[in-house]
Amino acid sequence: MQKILIIAGMLMIVFSGIAVYVKLSVPEISSPVKKELVNLEEDFKKEMKDSRSPDIKGDEFVKSLEQRYSRPEAALEYLFALSLLEETDLYPDAFTIDQYMNDVFNKEGENKEQKVKDIMERLTRDGKLTSVQFVKSKMVFDKNSLRVVADLYYNDLKNPIRVNVKLKEVEHDYIGHAADNIISKSQFYYIDSSVWDIIDKIERNI
Repeated sequence: MQKILIIAGMLMIVFSGIAVYVKLSVPEISSPVKKELVNLEEDFKKEMKDSRSPDIKGDEFVKSLEQRYSRPEAALEYLFALSLLEETDLYPDAFTIDQYMNDVFNKEGENKEQKVKDIMERLTRDGKLTSVQFVKSKMVFDKNSLRVVADLYYNDLKNPIRVNVKLKEVEHDYIGHAADNIISKSQFYYIDSSVWDIIDKIERNI
């Protein structure tokens, strides 16, 4: 009996440790409220305008991007906003390089730009996507990765469609414009799930 109690106590310690590790290592969703796509579109347009403006200092702009895109949910916000705006040139920036190559370059002889445009139309269902609500983040046993659960709202559907998307945090070096020219490091999240899995989930629930 004493042996059983000792084993049970050890298991409780192990599981408690795992629970604490998951809690500390998985970033919390910072914006559980529903995000209207019209607002995300406006934010995205402003970022594109600022990136081309000579009045915006490079370091300041990078810092603003760090604040926004260091959040896990920002990766999905970015994908859906640029999809509604049909910014095909920026589509690769939403995904890890390997995932983008696997999704878009999996067949030879295809028109890649048209393929990306088709992907965007299917994600938004021809512009019917109105908002996205982030539900929770989940642990993934893959370095620098996690999963985000989100509900997608379309104006012709009574209920939202829930998707589960893997994200990966990628570190980038940035050379500042200050006199000392110090290199800083930025960490942004990118989608590391196949876009075809996301589309399949959407279209199976229409």
